Amino acid sequence: MNNSSHLQRIAALSRGLRWVIWFFLAVTVITTVFVIAIPSTNGMIRVGLADDEAPLGTVGLRERLTIVAVMAPAIAIWLGLFWTCERLFALYERGVVFERRNAQLIRRLGQLVIGLGVVYLAQPFLVSSLIDRAHVEVSTGTLGVIAIGAGVIAVGHVMSLAAEMAEESELTV
Repeated sequence: MNNSSHLQRIAALSRGLRWVIWFFLAVTVITTVFVIAIPSTNGMIRVGLADDEAPLGTVGLRERLTIVAVMAPAIAIWLGLFWTCERLFALYERGVVFERRNAQLIRRLGQLVIGLGVVYLAQPFLVSSLIDRAHVEVSTGTLGVIAIGAGVIAVGHVMSLAAEMAEESELTV
């Protein structure tokens, strides 16, 4: 298989992944609007990111807005993750697979994942201090998210060093 067919496959896969990213972003926005903005007596909502669920009809607007305010940093980070993935896959689609820009975006993904883990670590404490019926529960999975982010940063750093070495070898040949 020649290099051109590899690049075509990478471009097709990247284009598909970009569509998947935009689909999940749209679903996330629509779901958030329905859960937070539309009053409902059906269904349950987790208050305080813990196991105590309350009927949506009993959760007042003030509590819903508090939950949204506490979730805002995580939402912003998720948007950053979506946008960074979009930019990375756009580079892949154009055939830019192994360059410094890719490594920078991969490192940024790792930083955003660590930020998301830190926000998830802080959210239960913030919600429990703002809403009376919430209690604190911290998931050990949050620490795993932070570790994964550190691993992604390391991969981005190694990729950056390899891209520098590739550039140097192109100049010396």
